[in-house]
Amino acid sequence: MTVGDEIGALLAQVAKGDRRAFRKVYDKISPRLFGLCFGIVKDESIAEEVLCVVFDRIWNWAGQMHPNGTTGTTWLITLTRDASVERLRQMREAGLIDEPIDIAERLYHRSKRSTAQSEDEAAAFRQCLADVPPDRVEVMRAAYLQGLTYHDQAALTGGDATALRTEIRRSVLQVRACLSQ
Repeated sequence: MTVGDEIGALLAQVAKGDRRAFRKVYDKISPRLFGLCFGIVKDESIAEEVLCVVFDRIWNWAGQMHPNGTTGTTWLITLTRDASVERLRQMREAGLIDEPIDIAERLYHRSKRSTAQSEDEAAAFRQCLADVPPDRVEVMRAAYLQGLTYHDQAALTGGDATALRTEIRRSVLQVRACLSQ
């Protein structure tokens, strides 16, 4: 059983109110999720606060995870990313940060990992992304790297939020399929 499968099985138990399973999820994945939070918000105490929000959501939302091709780990990383971006938006709205949110820059500047494996993974990702139509890549970048919601993008482009969501979903599935080959 892979770590992702194990996390998924534990999340199924968490959905039933199993506190031991929740503790195991915390023990197994919290360092990784904290690293993601910190990489995005760039402040240790804020990252800790975001991680608390994430684990509160895990406890309350575990029953909403539908493993349709994604692992429990992927679901947790998505929850963490979304909560971190949400906190950045709140900070920007409160005037605590002035610059636009550029999550890619925040993540790349914290990364000290330059192993052959990460370079190979990045090259594979770029190759898979090259197969996605350029307009869909831009929509994905705006969503994942700049933190724009579907509604934000729809307002900027005059498009439909539901259509943008569908475009992003298709693109993600296309990239995922390419990476799994």
